[in-house]
Amino acid sequence: MRASGEFIHIAAGLAILALLVLRLAWRLSDPPPPLEATPFGRWGDWAATSGHWLLYVLLGAAVLTGIIGQFADGEALPVFGLFEIASPWMKDHEFAEAVEEVHEVFANALVIVAGLHAAAALAHHWLLRDRTLVRMLPGAAR
Repeated sequence: MRASGEFIHIAAGLAILALLVLRLAWRLSDPPPPLEATPFGRWGDWAATSGHWLLYVLLGAAVLTGIIGQFADGEALPVFGLFEIASPWMKDHEFAEAVEEVHEVFANALVIVAGLHAAAALAHHWLLRDRTLVRMLPGAAR
């Protein structure tokens, strides 16, 4: 029997993966509105775009390394308690530990980048007083 904390962790990771796929499909089919003009110019535009894509990459990498770590440990992957996907390879504890370390690095990097992203959004709203946050609201003029 799997510990409930681990089950919740895996279920949350799979939900994040599903939402990430939907979000990427949405973003590709409905591009975001043009970036707001800021004092940072093209560098700021590049940083904003790169930051968004880095968040997507880190989300995907954290979840995928989690799945690989689960399989490398010889464990099946529970899918929301509905069914399990059997590990496609034999247990390799050393590899599993290495992958889990990478998983942790990606997760920590994600927290850091998400924090910087939130700080930048608040700086746009409160310091620069531009429409960066407002333009994301439903019904906001594009």
